[in-house]
Amino acid sequence: MSFWYLNVVLHFPIVGRGDDEELIGILPLVVNETFEREPPQTMTKSTTSKMELKLTVPYYVYTESNLNWENHTFVSNNNDQTEYTLSKHSDDYWLYQASLRHPLRTYDPNQAGLFFVPFMLNAVSERKTCIQLNVTTERCFRRPGHAFQYANEQLGLSKYFQRHQGKDHVVVISHWLTPMTKKIHNLLNCNLINFEGRIPIPKDGISYIPSFYVGRGCRGDIQKTHDFVLIATFRPTLIEFRDRENICRWLLRKDDDDHHPTRYSVAACGQGDQCPSIGQARYGFHPRGDTFGSNRVMDLLLSRTVPIFTDPYQYEILPNFVPWRKLSYLANVTTKETFEASIASLLSQLDSEYKEKILWIDKYMVMFDHTGIYQFDSYMAEFAKRRKLQ
Repeated sequence: MSFWYLNVVLHFPIVGRGDDEELIGILPLVVNETFEREPPQTMTKSTTSKMELKLTVPYYVYTESNLNWENHTFVSNNNDQTEYTLSKHSDDYWLYQASLRHPLRTYDPNQAGLFFVPFMLNAVSERKTCIQLNVTTERCFRRPGHAFQYANEQLGLSKYFQRHQGKDHVVVISHWLTPMTKKIHNLLNCNLINFEGRIPIPKDGISYIPSFYVGRGCRGDIQKTHDFVLIATFRPTLIEFRDRENICRWLLRKDDDDHHPTRYSVAACGQGDQCPSIGQARYGFHPRGDTFGSNRVMDLLLSRTVPIFTDPYQYEILPNFVPWRKLSYLANVTTKETFEASIASLLSQLDSEYKEKILWIDKYMVMFDHTGIYQFDSYMAEFAKRRKLQ
């Protein structure tokens, strides 16, 4: 069992504030709260497949405090004390951790083909940010946009950024709240790991790759005792969430007066705790919500449950270095009739086809584990390839 620590910082201001941000001279009082972290997946013999590293180009990780924000303070605006590393958008943190462990990291920037900038901008999007300026003073930003502008300014001062205007730099900006404006032009000149493939301003020599969400699978060897599962938030007033409600109504046959017995079983369908339900099902539905993507795909895969995508576009907003269609199914949930036809087709397939999906999931399991180095390695290798560095 591992533990993470949340720093709750209570600030005592002794200097005035500006309109865009506040400069505060502080002596912080730090209270450590301990949270038990559930591993994303307990690897069994069937999920310990190894994958060769792809990156062949040395890279440099910025360590200067103005460009490396790991140790700065991120305080939730609503006093939410949930540990950030559990957030579905915490891939900025986990990719940075991987960057420190990859064998091709170089400590000499002159030897680097790529540069990784650990700004922690996803954390910035969710929480109030305070940047440490010196031992006793830090700069706090009330709004994410102000912190992004400060990051943009600091990045532009780097002589290594100036060499190619960011075309050899990599930044994680994969939170949906990212302010895509000209005020962060230096950041947008970098290669981005971004939210669901969102392209801010297409530019020559710059690449944008969609992010993985950070998932949390059900741990251990859970028996597959059911066919289907869907754990999701319902918002009946929003049309974007309609598929979720429909799937559960059709799956549980709530519209049928006589409630004919089904040929399948359902671990759970609706809101609630995802474990152990998503670990008990062979297949898990992945309908859209606010957007077409979510961490649900990672939750299912880490639980060795085959995802059922519900829109072809959902494949387009994921990184292209995983064969998503080989380890998932696509169902048509447009109407009850198309839904039932998709279910019937899936259930009529041979068991060997299901096992083939599981083999593909097992092969890429190390890629879905955000605590490892394989996601980072694949991103950097893809950026290097697009820059013709390997």
